[in-house]
Amino acid sequence: MFKYRTLLVFSAGGAAAASARALLNAQSKKGLQLDCREAVRLYSWASSEQEISYVTESPRWESQYTNLRVVTGTGDSPSDVLASLFDNDDTLEYNPETCGALILGDSIATEQALKDFLISEGELAAEGIVLGSEQAEAVEYLRSAAKWRSLEDLEAELEQMSKI
Repeated sequence: MFKYRTLLVFSAGGAAAASARALLNAQSKKGLQLDCREAVRLYSWASSEQEISYVTESPRWESQYTNLRVVTGTGDSPSDVLASLFDNDDTLEYNPETCGALILGDSIATEQALKDFLISEGELAAEGIVLGSEQAEAVEYLRSAAKWRSLEDLEAELEQMSKI
């Protein structure tokens, strides 16, 4: 997600709303790096007006990050409502090649339907879309530099890691 200049976050209520809230509140060098992006959108679905999340946080987030806009909607189908919020957002200008999406759904079906919509209608690349239900690939961290005796040793290990 870090390589995308525009970030779209879709939240479909409940645990998804809590996850999105945590990501936005946990801004640090390891967070979503909102201040380094051209545009960020949080599209949030709730089944009713009373269940809409982010009412108190939205003004603070939007004033702290001038590139962030929170858009909420209600209805029966989370994937349809979220797709409509994205489709009708006239303030968002993006290049599909530099736009990534994080979809935090209430079900795998909701996440997949929204992913399919973003690929077909939003022209986003599949590899730029992360579903909250997907298990992340294991991260391999570089080992201590002390084990390398020379620059050649380091380059050899990096070459080996690139083949994985």
